[in-house]
Amino acid sequence: GMGKTSLINRLALGMAKRGMKVYLYGTETDMYRRTRDLKFSLAAVDLRWWSNSIKTYLQAKENHRHIPQLEDQLFDARAKIKQAGFFISQLPIIVNNSGRSVDEVAREIRQYHRQGECDIAFLDYLQDFSTSKGIPPDTSSQAIHASRTLKELSSQLTLPVVVGAQRAGEQELNAKLAEATDRTMPGLIGRLVPTQIQWTSKAKQDAEEVFSLYRRD
Repeated sequence: GMGKTSLINRLALGMAKRGMKVYLYGTETDMYRRTRDLKFSLAAVDLRWWSNSIKTYLQAKENHRHIPQLEDQLFDARAKIKQAGFFISQLPIIVNNSGRSVDEVAREIRQYHRQGECDIAFLDYLQDFSTSKGIPPDTSSQAIHASRTLKELSSQLTLPVVVGAQRAGEQELNAKLAEATDRTMPGLIGRLVPTQIQWTSKAKQDAEEVFSLYRRD
């Protein structure tokens, strides 16, 4: 909920509009949803507003009521979304389905790069790839492996790789500590805090540049 996916989508669209061949992979959403989000982002139409407005429109239609202003807004938004979809279909951007390990994604990027179809890669996000075989299954080990794999990929191919990541914020950590009991507190402190520090510091060491996305709430 921090907005990293929206930011990565906008960056990917911006690079594609500049003529760069973009590879975009999301761990949380399938190809259809990612493409849909790209369309709404480019059209500057809020997806939540669209869904709620469609629901309101259908309910009014069932009750034989008309809301001319809403109908006009939906008509205009639909035209923008359709135009954005056509524009995106012409862009040099590859959007792939979720559910892959970082190793599978890295192999795919190498293949596209060899074929001259990938100038920059956007990956969303670091801790949510499918489990890599041969690596301990805990989140920290998997995230460290993913970070190292993507750093090597970028270095070997001289390819910009932009990666979204998520760290448990102070509020989330404090909430978990507040819920802990005398019995569970030692395990929480021993497991959660060092894990967050470990993978976060490793990812920051691997990165050439780090940008933090902060929301007051």
